[in-house]
Amino acid sequence: MKGIKGPLLLGIIILSCCSILFVKGYKSSVKKVATRQRNVGTFDEKVAEQTVINSLPEGIKKHVDLLEAEVKSSSSSASAYMALASLYDSLKAWPVSGSYYFKAALAAPSEDSWLRAGKAYIQAARNATDSAEIFFCIGKATESFEKVLSFNESNLDAKNSLALCLAQNPSQIMLAVKMLREVLATDSNNVQATFTLGMLAIQSGQMDKAADRFEKLRRLEPYNTEYYYYLADIYNQLGKKEKAVMMLEECKALTKEQKAKNKIDDLIKEIQNN
Repeated sequence: MKGIKGPLLLGIIILSCCSILFVKGYKSSVKKVATRQRNVGTFDEKVAEQTVINSLPEGIKKHVDLLEAEVKSSSSSASAYMALASLYDSLKAWPVSGSYYFKAALAAPSEDSWLRAGKAYIQAARNATDSAEIFFCIGKATESFEKVLSFNESNLDAKNSLALCLAQNPSQIMLAVKMLREVLATDSNNVQATFTLGMLAIQSGQMDKAADRFEKLRRLEPYNTEYYYYLADIYNQLGKKEKAVMMLEECKALTKEQKAKNKIDDLIKEIQNN
């Protein structure tokens, strides 16, 4: 989504300072991926993999070589691909792990194998800094989650994730919204779908709808400080300064680290003085 406007930019930055903050699923990727421009170059998975391999200790390189040899010699390459994917997962080399999960799914298609591929590519997009890599990974994740739904159209995890990918493209936002509403029709308290719809409401300037979504999230997960920051910003944009301050005060009460408390105090003063 687009960056959050107003004086609470600092608040979003200091989320990591809040000791009890937690982010479920792929929520952060909504914010990060969509800030990139679509006029980007290309991303080469083989180059990315070789870069990772070059940085590995010799012992792990040998293990990779053995698994690669198994892929070439085995009639059942899916298990070797899956082993390589798991190895790169453990190294947090998600574009590479996504590539091998994808290959494993092609070799032995299943709901689970495609879901693993999609999640790895989402994780890669979430952590990438290069625009080409981000959009490449979104594309591969989209393909993977579509495959999951071809096996099981009721897989809400995949439907949420696919909607998240689609939402990165302005021309597909309405399709993403439709899918998210389908998720909520099945599970009215689905956190990921509610969060993504809330972010889309912010993006489109529908702050009243955004407030409803994040208030619901706050009821569902009252200890998640992230929601209080968003609500403070939303209410501030709606001109409801008292509510904005109240959200930050509640966030402060949930926060243990003094450094974070001090920054929340600064945000409160900023709202009150503007």
